[in-house]
Amino acid sequence: MKIQLGDVDITNDLVRNKRLRINWTTNANTYVFDKVEWGIVENAVDSATALNNKNQLQAAFDFAGANNYNVFEIDELDAYFDFEYIFTNGEGYSSIALTPPSNCHIKMTNNTHLRWQPNAFPKCTFLMVWKKENVTISGGNFYGDRYTHDYVIIADGDGIDRSTHENCITMGVNGSTNVLIDNVNFTDATGDALVIGSTEHRIFPETGEINPDTLYNQNITISNSTLTKSRRNNISITDGEDIYVTNCTISDAGNGTDIFYENGDIQYSSAGVAPKAGIDIEPFRGWNANEPDDGFVTLFDFEKVERVTIDNCDFTDNFVSSLLNYAGIGVIVQNCRADHSFSGVYDFGTKYYNNTIIAAIDKREASGITFGYVLKNTGEGDYQYQRDSEAIGNTIEGFNYGITVRGANPIVNDNTITDYNLAIGMSLASNVSCDNNTMSSARSTSSKGLSLNNLNIDSVSFTNNSIIAPRYPVELLTFNQGTLNTIIFDTCTFESTDGYPLRFENSDNITIQNSTLTNTTISQTNCLNLIELSNTIQ
Repeated sequence: MKIQLGDVDITNDLVRNKRLRINWTTNANTYVFDKVEWGIVENAVDSATALNNKNQLQAAFDFAGANNYNVFEIDELDAYFDFEYIFTNGEGYSSIALTPPSNCHIKMTNNTHLRWQPNAFPKCTFLMVWKKENVTISGGNFYGDRYTHDYVIIADGDGIDRSTHENCITMGVNGSTNVLIDNVNFTDATGDALVIGSTEHRIFPETGEINPDTLYNQNITISNSTLTKSRRNNISITDGEDIYVTNCTISDAGNGTDIFYENGDIQYSSAGVAPKAGIDIEPFRGWNANEPDDGFVTLFDFEKVERVTIDNCDFTDNFVSSLLNYAGIGVIVQNCRADHSFSGVYDFGTKYYNNTIIAAIDKREASGITFGYVLKNTGEGDYQYQRDSEAIGNTIEGFNYGITVRGANPIVNDNTITDYNLAIGMSLASNVSCDNNTMSSARSTSSKGLSLNNLNIDSVSFTNNSIIAPRYPVELLTFNQGTLNTIIFDTCTFESTDGYPLRFENSDNITIQNSTLTNTTISQTNCLNLIELSNTIQ
């Protein structure tokens, strides 16, 4: 489905649900920015001139908004911009940044180059969409000062150490509705290229009460854009709902070699700073610090991220992970290509569909997809905060672990996993469905299919899977011993190229039925209630 947003056409099946509500008219009232008229000085300049460039461009934005121009065109421009740096709050940082008006399309071209003047301040945003609605930013090239920044040791007005310099953000979207970022190139951010967040925390940490003044993002789309070489993350999503990242290239986040002082402390530099991910979905979740120390906890969502769809994106050479989903709710990652892992912590309802994840040479010791796990005592028994993850239809190649399954109610179906040391590992999971997967590896003589050791997992269904590995196709050691938990292997094919058996030791309540075993047998030691039904050994 093709959707026209003013002069920006994007192809995006993800917005067919009509959440995208930007509605530019074909008779747009356009303001063409004249860099000479507004006194912009191009190329390398001193900081005072770069600050004047910022003030003049902001004045032009304000002029266009005040005079009801809904398209602001910038073509040939190559200039540095600086800011009046102070430690302040979110509202204050928005007043420092370049800030476009509501109901406006900032329309740039490949000839538009906006560069951050080298500086030494640890916290600022270059361009911020703050409490706005109906904003499109298209085209253009944004450059951070990652490799020219002065990483001076510095503390803020409250004495908090800010020497990491990780909060220098190229573009922020905060408390805004209906924002489209299309065909924009970001590179060399000192912190993150793009942060999608709220204006304040949703609740007061001291009381847990709702903060009525907080605005969070709704309906944000990042499409057809390149985000690369950020020192921290290329994209951080910290608050909002209905967020779409589609047809983007997300690469080279967080790379660089750390250096250290003589006492062993890190010396911050242009090298990456944690978390170092392509995309990091990281709303702030915490536990009630005012509760008595009785082992019970209440989760506070100081920030919340709901309904994120990441579609048809390319992830390459991101240092820690292609995607870290710390605590997103209802995240879908589909049709993407990556050379590093996708992983969660205590996310809820994450779906990985039809992705191709092929490990880069230096990422082969990682896990292709890792489900999260956070178990807490709520006073009514343990509660698993990571739930309902799905990995369906993915191709995973070259990782140490293909898929690491954890949490409540995980589904792992229809995946193809090759060139692994372990195809599927499980830990701290419950009610697992694992069906129709194809697993094959000759990576090393120690490669295995499914290996579960020293675990109790409630209800595992392993149906219509195919495993080929040199070593044990299945290995259960001290699994579900002394429990009523069950694991059922039904209609599977197992093959050990080196003649190793399906190995079961000190493990209970196992059923293997309707399955074919090639160059392998079933070996059991000290297992209770191991049932074999209608299997073929050849």
